[in-house]
Amino acid sequence: MPSQRIVYAVPDFQVLKKRSYACVDMHVHTKYSDGLNSVPVMVKKAKRLGIGLSITDHNNFAGSVEAARNRSGVLVVPGIEVTSKEGPDLLYYFYSAADGRDFYLKHIKPNLGPNRWGAIRLSIQELLDLSDSYNCLVGAPHPFTIMYKNFFAFALRKQLDLSKLDFIEVLNAEQPKIINLKAMEWLDFLGKGFSGGSDAHFVGELGRAVTCAKQQDLDGFLTSMRKRQNIVVGKEGSIPHKLLAISGLSTKNVKYLTPRMKARLKARFGNGKLKNDTKRLGRSIVSGIKTIKNIKKATFARNRIKVRAEP
Repeated sequence: MPSQRIVYAVPDFQVLKKRSYACVDMHVHTKYSDGLNSVPVMVKKAKRLGIGLSITDHNNFAGSVEAARNRSGVLVVPGIEVTSKEGPDLLYYFYSAADGRDFYLKHIKPNLGPNRWGAIRLSIQELLDLSDSYNCLVGAPHPFTIMYKNFFAFALRKQLDLSKLDFIEVLNAEQPKIINLKAMEWLDFLGKGFSGGSDAHFVGELGRAVTCAKQQDLDGFLTSMRKRQNIVVGKEGSIPHKLLAISGLSTKNVKYLTPRMKARLKARFGNGKLKNDTKRLGRSIVSGIKTIKNIKKATFARNRIKVRAEP
């Protein structure tokens, strides 16, 4: 089973190197999107750890181009994280930075929305179809994350064709453990490739989760992922790390909050006035809270019955 190739532990890069593994943090953000550090800072830290990295900035490929040009002996996988029109994200890994730049300039940049790091004007299906034109891998990051970013829920609801999906991210160090465990379970059912990454938004998070393969070059590394010959090693970050990331991201994202909220309200509740949309959002939240309370009551009742039934 694919999930048996996932090691749920803090990566020991010395041991992995002795076993001839090349390890790459496949989910890293920089100042080109909502990260707090520059590309050189991230590359320098990766070199010190003895790992590679993939700069996967939101809807922006500039970080990957810069990293590929100034890799300093570090294995760099050209990447980008794209937010679909519906909300869930897709990760792309390219066999060449030139291909990735062409993909960005032709398809992502012309379709950017008011929030350059938010949803673009292309659907998930359109984005999956575009992968046919490039030598790349496309996958779903944090597929069980919350709300509108939940790829699994969207795919199930829309009966999405997953034939062009190459991998899912089964270990994201920014997500709670329960979400990663659900992704591992889904992996066994899907039979797709798999990846892991820290989802680092500042340099201290780099290397908490990595994808490892015996191939040391870019082509070989991605091909190992495609053939499911890789392993994933990692563990979620500590609460202080997550709080630091959230505080930094909140400060950086503040100017985009209003257009982002308006776009989400419009997508969820239609084209009415914001005031009416807000009222409907309030009613939706109240309804959701009532549903959660009913579920909790039902769960408590079932547990009480189980306890009484025990000898």
